[in-house]
Amino acid sequence: METPSFKEDHISQIPALQMLVNLGYTYLSPAEAERQRGGKTTNVLLEDVLRKQLKEINDFSSRMLAGVLKKYGSDSHEYEQAGGTMKSKIKRKPNQKAA
Repeated sequence: METPSFKEDHISQIPALQMLVNLGYTYLSPAEAERQRGGKTTNVLLEDVLRKQLKEINDFSSRMLAGVLKKYGSDSHEYEQAGGTMKSKIKRKPNQKAA
């Protein structure tokens, strides 16, 4: 009978990586991760990946809000729930008088 391995990489790290890959994440080798960090081991963010993902999220959010605006209008609760500000709730600044 073979003794089971109790090494951390066998019981937690490798299964976690496999699960993340199955969820659609991309595995980066340590060398690729270091390259994307610009050789900085203290840099935990992959800034190029972050910028690309934030742009995609912002583009999607803008398209979604525009679609809700077109369908329901700028003074609808649906527009507000989607992240817009209802037209009737926008406070206008009173005209400032010249001093």
